[in-house]
Amino acid sequence: MRKDACRVLLLLLLSCATITRALGEAIDTLQLKAEWESSVRHAEDTLRAQAFADHLRAYLEQSSNWKVPLPRFDGVSDVEAKGGALRLITWAFPLASREWAHMGFLVRPRRGGGVLCVPLRDKKLLVGDGMIQESWLTEAGDANSWVGAVYFDAKAFPYGRDTAYLLIGVAGYNAFVARRVIETLHVTPAGEAHFGLPLLMQGQRRLGRIMLSHGARVGAEINFVPGKNQVLMDHLSPSSDAYVGMPAYYGPDFSYDALELGPGGVWVYTTNVDPQAFNKPSKRKVGRNARVGRGNKGVGEYTPNWK
Repeated sequence: MRKDACRVLLLLLLSCATITRALGEAIDTLQLKAEWESSVRHAEDTLRAQAFADHLRAYLEQSSNWKVPLPRFDGVSDVEAKGGALRLITWAFPLASREWAHMGFLVRPRRGGGVLCVPLRDKKLLVGDGMIQESWLTEAGDANSWVGAVYFDAKAFPYGRDTAYLLIGVAGYNAFVARRVIETLHVTPAGEAHFGLPLLMQGQRRLGRIMLSHGARVGAEINFVPGKNQVLMDHLSPSSDAYVGMPAYYGPDFSYDALELGPGGVWVYTTNVDPQAFNKPSKRKVGRNARVGRGNKGVGEYTPNWK
């Protein structure tokens, strides 16, 4: 009889602990949503944005599951890298200059258990007229010197005996220009982030990232090909020769470029590819007009499209 009573008491205690934990998580998520909504309503108040980020980090780190679900925050991207143990949570907030800055975390399982949450600090590379500085394509960075982006997709790939990641995102926009980024990332077991590894090959050049600018009112697709180590992207050209060198007038020209993972963990850039080879219906009837926005650069030689 006493054993039965002890068993019942133990079950009650476990039930109470479970209910208490669930209640605590529910309160946490409600507080997170309230802080996020407050930061959106008072977008100019960076202290509110930081308060949300701090609470989100605490919520993630106190969980034993690096995949712990988050409530829906409009404007926050929560992406789990395909084929890898990495989660990217990123978002943007407006600046007084009418540009955007970014915040975010890299989340992964910690060795020995628990969750590792690495905060990212934006370098605030303003979009401006959309021109891309060559140094941005080759500069390596860490969590404290992040280019800044809202990532919408990521994929793991072999990097020596370890794993690296290819990230695709939106790296800011203003009223006239939107900027896209494709970049590489490696995260050490200790949580040290290394952005911009030179694993993107364009001609004879090794780059750490590709950045593309186009008109803010047009869409441009950059997507992983399902089931393959390939990326298919719209090629960008100006709407007429009069706008060469003005990214605000650039948009898709119905032709495509691609990245494909090659030997040694290097992604090779190819221009003017057949989209049907990447399981995408062709939108074009003729080949690319190579002179528009390309100058005399040869296939495989990298140059931003508007130069």
